[in-house]
Amino acid sequence: MTHNACHNIDGRCLPPQQLHASHGHPTRQGSSSTSTHQHPYSNPALLPPGVIHQLPGFQTYHYTPQAVMENNVPTNALSGAPVVRSVEYLPRQPEYSSRSLLTEPPLTFAVRGIPGPYLHQLSAGKVVVDNPHEPILINKWLGRTQMTFDFPGLRTRPIWRVDIVVGPEKRPITRQEFGMEVASRIMMAIGEARIEPQGQTRGKYAQNLSPGEEKWRLDKIKYHHLRLISMNYYGKYWVPVLAIDK
Repeated sequence: MTHNACHNIDGRCLPPQQLHASHGHPTRQGSSSTSTHQHPYSNPALLPPGVIHQLPGFQTYHYTPQAVMENNVPTNALSGAPVVRSVEYLPRQPEYSSRSLLTEPPLTFAVRGIPGPYLHQLSAGKVVVDNPHEPILINKWLGRTQMTFDFPGLRTRPIWRVDIVVGPEKRPITRQEFGMEVASRIMMAIGEARIEPQGQTRGKYAQNLSPGEEKWRLDKIKYHHLRLISMNYYGKYWVPVLAIDK
């Protein structure tokens, strides 16, 4: 592969046809754009929030046998038929949106070069990300790190501690394990919000949403369409970059 044909996302060299992510301009937290942006060489972890982007179409998605047997696979994913996928990046707080505030390289999650596995499938271990056994966060944070759940309108953003040295052998956590842990924490938060009485206004995950932002209600969101694009590190917290199918 020549230098011009190689484009790097999170340390992986991918051909241009797998890198049809978009590029746009930042929007304020809680706002979103109805236009769709494209740029063939953008890192999906760095695309602005609150904007609709086009990500690469499905090729042959790498699902576990259990997921296939349960028919828990998107249409055309196994056939390899190309599908143009428009997703909307969820709005984030300004302090968790700027590239200039990143203090570690983003950790992206993709399947065969396609960004954004579904949260519910990743949390259940029904999809395998690229480089699943790669040790990550080596020699960082003395065995534990922190992530915050930055979701539109949340009055209080929880801080979750995550063990990054795991197993009896005390080895570094892998990309697959970290992705599953993050996805599981978010899915549990969504589950709690859905069962809390009056949770949207007074519960643990209460939200302040402006008119037109009701689609971000944590207790009503179409969680099966939520994707984990990456984990970005701002100052002292890992922050999930989430997108939802359009």
